[in-house]
Amino acid sequence: ESAAGLARAVTQGLGSAAVGSCSATTTGTFDIPARVADITKAGADGVFFAGSPRDAGPLAAALHRAAPQVVFAAGDQANGPDFVALAGDAAPQAVLSCLCSPDPKSFTTEFTEKFAEAPTRFALEAYDLATIVITGIDARKQTRVQLHEHVARYDANGLSRHYKWAPTGELLDNTVWLYSVGPAKP
Repeated sequence: ESAAGLARAVTQGLGSAAVGSCSATTTGTFDIPARVADITKAGADGVFFAGSPRDAGPLAAALHRAAPQVVFAAGDQANGPDFVALAGDAAPQAVLSCLCSPDPKSFTTEFTEKFAEAPTRFALEAYDLATIVITGIDARKQTRVQLHEHVARYDANGLSRHYKWAPTGELLDNTVWLYSVGPAKP
């Protein structure tokens, strides 16, 4: 459902620029040739895919072969090493979105030294959120109610963003970052 919700939000955000004939919601088998045919027939400038990397990578690859000028963009569900491997030559031209912010070099260096591997997506945000909870515990907010109140009232910068929540519990700084995979490797 989150992928379908993201697709609806993008379509609504595009308004009249959205091409209805390119929009599709599928469950089960994803018909890549049919989607590519719809996209190329409509003359779309770009495609936003909200779904799994299992489908996003092959769709990006097929679309790149059929219409290399069409920009392929995807939500964070499709973002990751599976997408890059499955998209092949199309990966460097793709635009991927994520709620995860870029890791500062110092964080990546320290994380890699400590755990012998690079931080994964959302590691920086996990670090920030753990820090918020630990500062609450350190401030003697030791019951569930006290700790909940501490987090609800929290208003400070982390490494990834500013953390402050609305009364509804939604994070107020909900920045979406856009990433490119980078140049193709020879």
